[in-house]
Amino acid sequence: MEEDRKKVKKIRIELIVYGLAVLMLLFSIFFRLNFRIYKNSTLSMYPTIDVGDYSIATFNFKEINRGDMIAFKDPFGSGDNYIKRVIGLPNETIEIKDHELYISGEKYDDIFKSSEIPETYYEIVLESDEYFVMGDNRSISLDSRDFGPIKYQDIIAKVIRVVKSPVD
Repeated sequence: MEEDRKKVKKIRIELIVYGLAVLMLLFSIFFRLNFRIYKNSTLSMYPTIDVGDYSIATFNFKEINRGDMIAFKDPFGSGDNYIKRVIGLPNETIEIKDHELYISGEKYDDIFKSSEIPETYYEIVLESDEYFVMGDNRSISLDSRDFGPIKYQDIIAKVIRVVKSPVD
């Protein structure tokens, strides 16, 4: 009788361990299919994303809105991915006049920028599948002002969370 209890207890523990292992495996597969983690290596999105911070992005997004942060293929073809903030949406006109940002003629209250826009004039009209992106650190960011708008099909993921790196 005592021996049977020990066998049952051992079987229960094994089932729990195997069950947890299967759950971890399923979670890992789900995470890999739906999310990507990026480690930031530049100051272009500072202070939102600092060097060493991590961005968690999802592949499953239905729409892109102004203010969203997106990951997209490097327009120069290096194989790297960029993370920038969406400023302009399809069919809008983006204009920079005297260091100020205008969207379709309306001055944009740019709450995300951490530095002044260096350009005194810039203008572009976006097509129906294009987005204008900028880094929050406007003065040093390499973004749509340099490489043009991002096509929808080049968007890889939408950032849903930024995890600050631990302080050294």
